[in-house]
Amino acid sequence: MNVKLLFVKHFILLVVLISFHLGCVDIPSEGHEPPDYQAEIRVVYADPFLPTATIRMASGPDFTAYSDLPSGAYGTATTYTTFPAGNKKLFIKDVEADTTSIAFNPDQHGTLMVFPRPDPTVSRFSFVVERYSFAMEGIADTTRVRFVNAVARGAADTTDLAVDVKMIEMVETLLVTSTPVSDLGFRAVSDYVLVPNGETVSFYLTIGGTSTTVSDTLPITGASNTDVTFVARDSISAGKVQFWKLDND
Repeated sequence: MNVKLLFVKHFILLVVLISFHLGCVDIPSEGHEPPDYQAEIRVVYADPFLPTATIRMASGPDFTAYSDLPSGAYGTATTYTTFPAGNKKLFIKDVEADTTSIAFNPDQHGTLMVFPRPDPTVSRFSFVVERYSFAMEGIADTTRVRFVNAVARGAADTTDLAVDVKMIEMVETLLVTSTPVSDLGFRAVSDYVLVPNGETVSFYLTIGGTSTTVSDTLPITGASNTDVTFVARDSISAGKVQFWKLDND
């Protein structure tokens, strides 16, 4: 047989076999299901002008299906709950319809603060990331403490209150006062202050840059691998503001 003719026959047979094989391949009609990315948050209700509140949240990309987060009274914090990560829109149910957009990253573990709202141009929501869910809490032999200023304006107030955080500790036989956080503005979150395991210190607030005390003194004893958030809340016109200790689970 002609060699060229034999080659052509074999080539045609090979093309037929490949075509048959491709015709039998099951090509999926849908893409792979994306990973189930989650975030863990709790809600801290720190607006004294909202006796109770419920947050409505919607997910992207269309932001049309809203659901309710756990409700809470002023001065309370919900437990940490898990929900799908991603871009969200939020508003306070039955109070205001304008929304705030917040992106929650996968595995973030933190607190959604509900702040007082001094005017309609300011969002009442802020997300404070504490750690990632796969990370260890705190650091060995230390309590990490940080501070959030949620002090509200009263009816007679026109400006937001900045505060200094004062710390009292025993150094040998002397009580020593220091200022680990200065001029913490409204809605601001401080860096961590470290309290060694077994050491007891006390914190209180003064008006920023002054010696005027605006809170009671709150003690804390350091412990290993723990994180704590102190929230300053209430109205300026109330005199002393509340100083609220929250454990970061």
